[in-house]
Amino acid sequence: IKDIDEFFDSMRDMTFEESQTEEGIEKIKNAFRKFLTSQRCWCALHNFEKLCEEKSNKPFRADKETYNIMHEIRNCARRLSYLRNGFIPWDKYCLQGGLDADLMARIRHDSIEDYGESFTSLYDETEIYLHGLDLEEAEHIIKIQQARIGASTADLMSRKDAKRDNLGRIMRDPETKKIIKVERYDGDTGVYFRKMIDNILALTGKYDDRGENVDTRVGVFSLADNEIYDRETHGIYGLEAYDEEAVERWPEFEDSIRCADDSLGVSLLVLKGINRYKGDTNLKPKTASPFRLGRYLPGALLPFQNTPMIFHPIAIMNHTLERDAKTDPRMRPIIDKLIMAPIQQGIQEYGLQPVPGIPANDNLEVARTPVGGTSSLPGDAARAPSML
Repeated sequence: IKDIDEFFDSMRDMTFEESQTEEGIEKIKNAFRKFLTSQRCWCALHNFEKLCEEKSNKPFRADKETYNIMHEIRNCARRLSYLRNGFIPWDKYCLQGGLDADLMARIRHDSIEDYGESFTSLYDETEIYLHGLDLEEAEHIIKIQQARIGASTADLMSRKDAKRDNLGRIMRDPETKKIIKVERYDGDTGVYFRKMIDNILALTGKYDDRGENVDTRVGVFSLADNEIYDRETHGIYGLEAYDEEAVERWPEFEDSIRCADDSLGVSLLVLKGINRYKGDTNLKPKTASPFRLGRYLPGALLPFQNTPMIFHPIAIMNHTLERDAKTDPRMRPIIDKLIMAPIQQGIQEYGLQPVPGIPANDNLEVARTPVGGTSSLPGDAARAPSML
């Protein structure tokens, strides 16, 4: 926790605008390297450097402002938030591969379909790197095991492969030059999800990955693309039976599974709601249905107490919405009354820390939806049942 706090504290005062500068992103990368080194996460550190090389040819995300590398760093920061706030049993976590394997997988989870990597290449490259380090035999054995788990977890998180020709060469679109991708499991998302259930690192890592993607789509992708993405996400993660199956398989990780589900639930409700209002100019906040975000509180907030703004899921979502509101003023009251007001209501009712960058509002105007339930989550806070 001390090293997580040190990493988070070094990022605490950074704004989104600062993180979108060359100086800012270098500061973030160096702070992340320092954290990985402090934890002796040699597998993750090596793969982070490989990721930086991969991203160098396409430095920015689709919004053309956010550095591409932030996607993976934010994914790792979500895991650190869960660990820092006691949502993951450390001993059980270590038995599944621990921090080095977990962060390695989160760092390279897109490398298989986006850059043509594979389980074999990720593992082999990391093993060669480890052999070059001056490690005690016992640590070397552990790191080799973590490299294998990290590579297999990254592979399991991948739903697509880079398409290859008969000679094993990666195929690219002749016009866009982008790698052509092919679906695994014949596109059966149910098979995909159930395979991930057998690996708690892959399961929770993919929840965090999908949540961060949803949080950053508004105003960047078209309404049609967002509708498809929303429908696809519900198809993979939105069936309650899958959550119950995951909890039954990993009872020690129930709190982290349900809170990850709650976090994604908030993200999907916002994406779906914004998409609906943008597609119907007759809808206004006074006539629109509430987003009913309260059903996912406080679960969507609890793991991110003390998380810096540039890594906080709600703050990231708010930044995306605020950026969109600058070009679409009609979104202003929707953001204030239908999204941020219920979140602020939940913060007040559960006595939680404000979301960084979003000041508390003592004059809430929000349709008060039920926010309650019971749970044994850290801090003995009540939470709403997962209903994604």
